[in-house]
Amino acid sequence: VRRTYLAERERGRQLAAAFEAERERVRELEELDRSRAELFGIVTHELVHPVAAIRGWALTLARRWDELGEEGRREAIARLDAEAVRLRDLAEEAARLPAFEAGAFHLALRDEEVRALVEEAVASSPGLRERLAVEVEEEAAGARVRADRARLLQVFRNLFSNALRHAGPDPEVRLTVRAAPGEVVFTVADDGPGIPPGEGERLFRPFARGPRAGEAGTAAGGPGVGLGLYICRRIVEAHGGRIWAEDHRARGAAFSFALPRTEARP
Repeated sequence: VRRTYLAERERGRQLAAAFEAERERVRELEELDRSRAELFGIVTHELVHPVAAIRGWALTLARRWDELGEEGRREAIARLDAEAVRLRDLAEEAARLPAFEAGAFHLALRDEEVRALVEEAVASSPGLRERLAVEVEEEAAGARVRADRARLLQVFRNLFSNALRHAGPDPEVRLTVRAAPGEVVFTVADDGPGIPPGEGERLFRPFARGPRAGEAGTAAGGPGVGLGLYICRRIVEAHGGRIWAEDHRARGAAFSFALPRTEARP
């Protein structure tokens, strides 16, 4: 009787554990469904703005073509182009988001020299060369990291674009690279309005924008779609690194990411 009792009690524990595991799985699926519904709602909401702006400017051109004059027509066409680019960027980044959210994107990792990575990052951003100041510590330049070069270049481009978007009227962007114990730290800084204290972590969430996004006088002339920093975070963390923003009350913001160093091969 005792053996039967103990066996039944053990079976009961196993069934309870299986039930709890299944209930947790149901909760995860429900949370996933809520996240997807929320993502769909956010994407739909974000798409409305550029579409409405494009339609508004198109109607303005159609109804007021003659009275706008040459200068007015050029401005309207420039605004149409800017909103079309924003719509394209939103569509492209939103299409990539599910893979990043699920961690399903592939990394082709290789040993990369930091100096070569920085040189390629600068070369792949031709519109930034005149505005970019680069400072690489000698120790950092010769260090090596385990990285997917294409993905890291995407991180650099996103950070450069973000810095330009929030920089001042005569923008200067600074890239500094330094060696730290066990890692290499890359920092992209701008001379814009900065990040209010406590806002740094929030900026890495999907569709998050700084409270001063689109502020008059910024170089890029309009807000981004709010996915660039989130994608940067997912890529850097997939490399075993970390990424963060500096909080500043004064002008200027800085975004840094660190990658683990690998031993140099002879």
